[in-house]
Amino acid sequence: MFQSNIGFVPQCESPRIDTDNVYPTDPFALQAEEVAKPKHYSGVSPYDVGRSMYGPEGLQIYVLINAVKYIKRYPFKYKGDSDKQLEDLVKARESLDTAIDLHKSIHGGTVRNG
Repeated sequence: MFQSNIGFVPQCESPRIDTDNVYPTDPFALQAEEVAKPKHYSGVSPYDVGRSMYGPEGLQIYVLINAVKYIKRYPFKYKGDSDKQLEDLVKARESLDTAIDLHKSIHGGTVRNG
């Protein structure tokens, strides 16, 4: 017999990514904070929703696609508005940082230099 699971949101067992101190020494910290926690999200993180719905692996795919999107549109979408262009690069970096954190939580390990 078919059972509907509409309204069911699976609970996430993965550790929450710390976005409170994403760029503590970054000269663009205010801008990074606006990108990481925009006011229009009203306390609900799309990353938390994505992790609940698709798990860490699905969220990792999503943030990698977002990073590519922001890098691809960077020189074109806001041509002539260097502040908006910089915002796209910060969003791409935020997405890549999230993908790296997710990779570490999924697979463990450390980054090899060189």
